[in-house]
Amino acid sequence: MEAFKVSRNIARLIILQRTELTNLFLKKLRKIFGRYIYSNFVSKYCININKIGREYFSLMKSEYRVIESYLSSGQKILSLDLVLVVLKF
Repeated sequence: MEAFKVSRNIARLIILQRTELTNLFLKKLRKIFGRYIYSNFVSKYCININKIGREYFSLMKSEYRVIESYLSSGQKILSLDLVLVVLKF
């Protein structure tokens, strides 16, 4: 598995939480138009869901590797913000 298969709505939630996953153009639009217009209009239509799925997967994988040493072997983690079950890779 190298990327999450996400719908447009889930990708939208991801970029609203993790703005570092957006490209420079979208970051500038957010800065110019503000959070309200960005959240309600730009984030609906101007996102690349495949790219967000790949980048979010790599980000979650790297975060998992940071906390992996603190988990007992075979322990599963439930991510409540996106209702994803992250299993040991």
